[in-house]
Amino acid sequence: MDASVVLTLIQTLVQLLDSPSLESILGYKTQLKKLKTTMTTVRAVLLDAEQQQRQQLQLTNTLQDKLERLKEAVYRADDLFDEVATIAQHKTLLSGNRVSKEVRLFFSHFNPLRSCFTLRREINNIREIMDDIAKDHHDFGLSAQSVGLQVKNISRETSSYICEEDVIIGRDADKRTVVDMLVDTNVQKDVCFISIVGIGGLGKTTLAKLVYNDDTIQKEFILKMWVCVSDDLNVKSLLGEILRAATNTSVEGGLNLDQLQMKLRQALEGKKYLLVLDDVWNEDVNEWLKLGNSLTGGGMGSRIVVTTRSRVVAKIVGSHKIHGLEGLSKLDSWNLFERMTLEPGQHQMEAHLVDIGKEIVRKCAGVPLAIRVIGSLLQGVGESMWQYIKNIDLANRKQDDHQINSILPVLKISYFYLPVHLKICFSYCAVFPKDYKIIKEDLICLWMAQGFIVPLDDRESFEDAGEDYFMNLLQRCFFQDVDRDDNGNIKSCKMHDLIHDVAREVAGTDIYSARCFSEKTQHFFFDYSEETTTLGHQLTKMKRLRTFIQPFKYNKCEMKGLLELRHLRVLDISRARLKELPSMISELMHLRYLDLSENFILVVLPTSITQLYNLQTLKLRGCYKLKELPRELSNLINLRHLDLHGCPRLTHMPPGLDRMTRLHKLTRFVLGKTSTCCGSSGPDAAGIRDLKELTNLRGNMEIKVQLGYTYDTTEAREGRYLINKPHLLEINIYWYLEPNQYKHIDEISDAGNNSEALMQGLQPHSNLRKLRLYFYLGVRFPNWGSLSMNLEGCLPNLVKIVVENCIRLEYLPLMSQLRHLKVLELTRLLEVEYVESSNIVGEGDCTTSSKSTQVFFPSLEKRELYGLLKLKGWWKSSVHINLESGDGETKVENEQQQKEKQLLTTEMYNLYSFPQLSCLDISWCRGMTTFPLCEKLETLTLDGFDEALGPRMRGRSIDLSSSQRRRIEEEEEEEEEEEG
Repeated sequence: MDASVVLTLIQTLVQLLDSPSLESILGYKTQLKKLKTTMTTVRAVLLDAEQQQRQQLQLTNTLQDKLERLKEAVYRADDLFDEVATIAQHKTLLSGNRVSKEVRLFFSHFNPLRSCFTLRREINNIREIMDDIAKDHHDFGLSAQSVGLQVKNISRETSSYICEEDVIIGRDADKRTVVDMLVDTNVQKDVCFISIVGIGGLGKTTLAKLVYNDDTIQKEFILKMWVCVSDDLNVKSLLGEILRAATNTSVEGGLNLDQLQMKLRQALEGKKYLLVLDDVWNEDVNEWLKLGNSLTGGGMGSRIVVTTRSRVVAKIVGSHKIHGLEGLSKLDSWNLFERMTLEPGQHQMEAHLVDIGKEIVRKCAGVPLAIRVIGSLLQGVGESMWQYIKNIDLANRKQDDHQINSILPVLKISYFYLPVHLKICFSYCAVFPKDYKIIKEDLICLWMAQGFIVPLDDRESFEDAGEDYFMNLLQRCFFQDVDRDDNGNIKSCKMHDLIHDVAREVAGTDIYSARCFSEKTQHFFFDYSEETTTLGHQLTKMKRLRTFIQPFKYNKCEMKGLLELRHLRVLDISRARLKELPSMISELMHLRYLDLSENFILVVLPTSITQLYNLQTLKLRGCYKLKELPRELSNLINLRHLDLHGCPRLTHMPPGLDRMTRLHKLTRFVLGKTSTCCGSSGPDAAGIRDLKELTNLRGNMEIKVQLGYTYDTTEAREGRYLINKPHLLEINIYWYLEPNQYKHIDEISDAGNNSEALMQGLQPHSNLRKLRLYFYLGVRFPNWGSLSMNLEGCLPNLVKIVVENCIRLEYLPLMSQLRHLKVLELTRLLEVEYVESSNIVGEGDCTTSSKSTQVFFPSLEKRELYGLLKLKGWWKSSVHINLESGDGETKVENEQQQKEKQLLTTEMYNLYSFPQLSCLDISWCRGMTTFPLCEKLETLTLDGFDEALGPRMRGRSIDLSSSQRRRIEEEEEEEEEEEG
């Protein structure tokens, strides 16, 4: 066991001990003071134990036993004081004469100890255990050097994350070798196996990825599939994973082996495919025969790549060729080490560190993972640390295909030099199975639920601190395989198998596994790949369980047993086929994280859920039938994340939402018919004004306006419901129509709805990156502070705009000056005649000289126009000719004016071009006959277009490929045939 676990828990406890709420409930000030003094000594002892652990990489068995006792006592204290703090929170929600009665009821209902007297007795017992450990610490060679108890970290390193994909060195020759094996035409077989074999940490998976994404391989194989096998090879489940990869769709449950084989053969039939089976361990010949028989029927030249640490596996699968992966050369090892140790802006290593570094690299024996981890550990530290690492035996390993402990000492060194707050966060990740895709946001919420995150000060949020924790672990190479969203933000990651082994080892019995189970287990992940016949019996023994996660498969969860786990902080029962959540859920008073996602038949939540006063995260994503949230939801004053994505049947938001000011994530806000017209909370539902108080919202949010919701135009003057949310980066606003209303959408009136006034009040902050607008009933876009409706003035950072099914919209805002806009999609805007009604170059003059001062979609890469039936052109050409007389009457255009207007229009289209546009889709815009220049167009789709547009697009698309040109010509020929 690692001392950092107890250290972190003690930090949490001290925070609770400093809370006035403990004394207000318990009294007994002297006893609490004594306990805090004891914890000061215990923390000092633990710090010394941690230092000993760093130097010796392990603790004596006697000290391990002592730490286990201490951990149990600290866990008990944490539960106890958390319970008292919860009682205190409950008091603050009550008022008047009800307080004393309600508190007594609360003790009776929630508290198994029943009385303050029993609470005090329990505190005494805990203090005696800690006193015992603090008293005899000298017997174990430990000292208590620290005097004060510092709870918060004074400082924390910032991370300079080096992307793993940018630091792949020395594998070009290996890549070429494997690619040549895969495209070898001398092999006349339908399918054959090629194995990449090497010890852990050499980069077998990385090499396989380089090959998988190689341009030659992309062209050679019609179908590519990647499946991680890991420890267990269950043919049925593996076939399901391969089928999912082949079809890119989920596989229906309940299929037997024969049905899976039949479906897979159908998916592979006649296709030349590449399948990568990553991290294979199983040496059962019969299992491999079953699998091999299921993978026949593909096209000639299909290949299966296996990565494994075992040459026995490579022989059993019948590999046509085996590529033995060796360690990096001395030069490549040094180059990788140098890259990992250099700080941002540093171009070469300091001279006095070079010789020490070369000795360290020599001991890493050419293993890239070891070099990465040690290199990242040494980044920015002094020479003494380099000397210390140099003197440790890093390469104490046997040359054995099965030897997995060879590299673990190296990885442990890096772990032991992590700060305390990162150690426990890392070891907690062992709760996930190997090769599990870890969602970054979820991981931070899980750390937060366990009390692992300690912000630097009151100005730093838990989310920002958690982000910093994550990035520090990533920078130290404890995470890899990063996935990013469109904005470049990290969405998910994985852990290398050996890194996972380290996490599992240091976590010990705290993390459940089939091979490591104890009644002291704190965190449990229901892994369906393991034997679970005795799961129910085991679960009843783990009374002090703090985490229960059961993802992946749809399983009817037995709630009764879970509700007996009264110490849970995390409960994930997503996809559990729940029709209802038991009201006894309120018994889990310590709960901070509750995931009910994808319980598709869940209709309502019990009112008792609002008694989970510690709840920080509530995930209801994909609860399709959920109709409403509990009326007293605002009692959850600690709630920070409320995920309602994929809950389309929600009719309104509960009242009092404006009091939930700690909310950092709210993915959906519904303005229903019951919401008050004045914008504030009514007796039955929250109003638009509630949004104004939620200033901490971040990420993305969808605002659903039900048809029938009315908005008082006088509120528009106040508005500004979103502009005070600088961290809200993506907003979707849509007016919801019932299915039967879609057929009569043209007849729907906006009278009383005041859509334009509502949109005016929903002006986002200028930091917004993505804006989506659906079924908006207004005629024009809100000006949002700009008289000319120029989005550059109010939303200059937009990257993506989607405007869809706004059937009354006639006037679009000026978007061409948005410097960061990459994607623009306009769909079914039935009344729009021109994309830009404003004069881009100003009144009158349209000259070459004026172009140099103008911006025209400088970053736009993708453009989609679909179903703009009245669209006539890009610019409204009449704006360039003043056709009004002095008294406001329109003049009749004479022939000369028409020629001038045509000339100006042509000049506009010739002057302005899309500098970065690569993908263009114009469908069912028959009125459009010309389009601005597209200098870098790569993909063009034209469908239902005016016959004059095709030839003009060929001339205006300078880089358009011949295949794309043929698509246009084919469209034109089809239209001619239809007309003929």
